[in-house]
Amino acid sequence: MPYADPEKRREVKRRSEAKRRAEKKAAGVREGNPDVRARAWTFIVYPESAPENWRDVLDGFHLQWACSPLHDRDVNATGEPKKAHWHILLSFGGKKGYRQIWGISEAINGTRPQVCQDQKALIRYFSHRDNPEKAQYKPSDIEARGGFDLEEYLKPT
Repeated sequence: MPYADPEKRREVKRRSEAKRRAEKKAAGVREGNPDVRARAWTFIVYPESAPENWRDVLDGFHLQWACSPLHDRDVNATGEPKKAHWHILLSFGGKKGYRQIWGISEAINGTRPQVCQDQKALIRYFSHRDNPEKAQYKPSDIEARGGFDLEEYLKPT
């Protein structure tokens, strides 16, 4: 039943619209809103869909990037193995738009890019450094290309 008090009705409507706007904004970052711009982006590459020379293709864009070791021992919540994959981090000196990054990801058949909120945390995730319950990967197997300063991100805080 709608609220009889018009003031209360307006307040409920205002809250509902604010919540919907916040959800839409968050979804835009997750779902590829073409207006989103950021300095760091991430996506996943699967070995079976990537071209053999995918690293060379990324190098051809002349950008700083890092790649996780091949995550081939990860399991999902039910204990089933996940598809083998690499996590990719692209890092820029200035903000880049979703469409620009989607073009890069598409060139190597990667997944839809997402904004990376914390590059250091993602680099640590590449080896599951802070997730002892997950399969552990060697930090020395993380690849840094195009001048990406991996050591800066692996330093303890």
